[in-house]
Amino acid sequence: MPARLTRAWSMQCRPRVPRGLARSALPRARLTDAMSGAWIMSQWQKRGLFAWLMFPLSLVYRIAGAARRKLYSSRLKRAFKARVPVIVVGNIYVGGTGKTPVILSLLAALTARGWRPGLVSRGYGSRSKRRPLCGQGTIDAAEFGDEPAMISMLTGISVSVFPDRALAVEALLDFDPAINVILSDDGLQHWALARDIEILVQDERGCGNGLTLPAGPLREPPARMLEVDAVLTRQPHDKLSQRQSGLLDESTNSREACPGNDRSSHPVVHARFAVVVDRFRHLATGRELSPEQWVAEAGSKAGGILAIAGIGVPERFFANLRSLGVNPDRTLALPDHGDIDKAWLARQAEGTILMTEKDAVKLVTRRAAIEATTAMQAAGPQTDSVHDRIWVATARTAWCDDSFFDWVETRLQTVSHERLKRDGQLSQKR
Repeated sequence: MPARLTRAWSMQCRPRVPRGLARSALPRARLTDAMSGAWIMSQWQKRGLFAWLMFPLSLVYRIAGAARRKLYSSRLKRAFKARVPVIVVGNIYVGGTGKTPVILSLLAALTARGWRPGLVSRGYGSRSKRRPLCGQGTIDAAEFGDEPAMISMLTGISVSVFPDRALAVEALLDFDPAINVILSDDGLQHWALARDIEILVQDERGCGNGLTLPAGPLREPPARMLEVDAVLTRQPHDKLSQRQSGLLDESTNSREACPGNDRSSHPVVHARFAVVVDRFRHLATGRELSPEQWVAEAGSKAGGILAIAGIGVPERFFANLRSLGVNPDRTLALPDHGDIDKAWLARQAEGTILMTEKDAVKLVTRRAAIEATTAMQAAGPQTDSVHDRIWVATARTAWCDDSFFDWVETRLQTVSHERLKRDGQLSQKR
């Protein structure tokens, strides 16, 4: 019940208002959703009438979530424990907080340190409903979901997508036996999968009004932040000063036994990061330009700039562009994981189109290519070059201090040593 409620509210309550677009550009229902979603998001930042009206439902949600967790912590249900360490990267605030940039940074850091990581994900938008789907490198976003496809494309790692993450882990280890650490994209509340390290990602919104769904934006109570191993806070890039750098170990946790794990209490590690657009890549040719070069060359062409974002907080992407001197004439905010209508895109006869990596990965699949070709043929020959006008804004993640990754590796080494020691003791008993 909690997971289904979370998905329903998180998909419905994200800002979707398209700025600078005619009403005819989008269905009326989507415009209505945009206004209602933005209103609910604003209500989640305060304890007003809406919060108190929803509070009884919030109590039901919270009790149901706690009961499900208790089933695993009391061992009435047994969590699946993988044969390799598992790191869960998730959040308690619905919507985009920055999990994907954190996962990309972790994958790069672990690979550079000699680990072979793999990724499991629910795969929002994936068409695999009966069994886990595994792949590596360039994979189809229509089959795997946009985020797993993007992560695999950018890193080359093996991924497995399925709602049951335990089955996804088993399938991934069969697909790539060399994997020695697994990252779970989201799944902080997926108690059926035991985890060795929990990383919670939040942004400048913090815990909002501090209430659980639907009275507030939280999947779990704020006290959950005291139970995880690390809390990573996303900040605007201009606030990521050296004065704030470093790992803050002062926060002590009051850890409840995590299902499937026997972890002793220890301080919660804190670190800060920012995500900033630093390059623009031409979708058709792969050519890359710095923001300054892009503004001088592509940003001043006739027809203006249309910026598209189908992410958790689209306005954050648009603001990032403006901070670089890129001022879109039109913006289109899609739902998170939302598809770009190929026929609508083909009708954009002029101007430069900017989009995120997450949106672009859905345009490079074979299925998307067929749909785009069909749409362009229907729209007429004047739109044949639309893909030549698409640029992808690529982002990098800046960290206050790289010592966070040293901490992750130290924890992994400790976990691996404890596993070997425990396995050795079990062998002796047998």
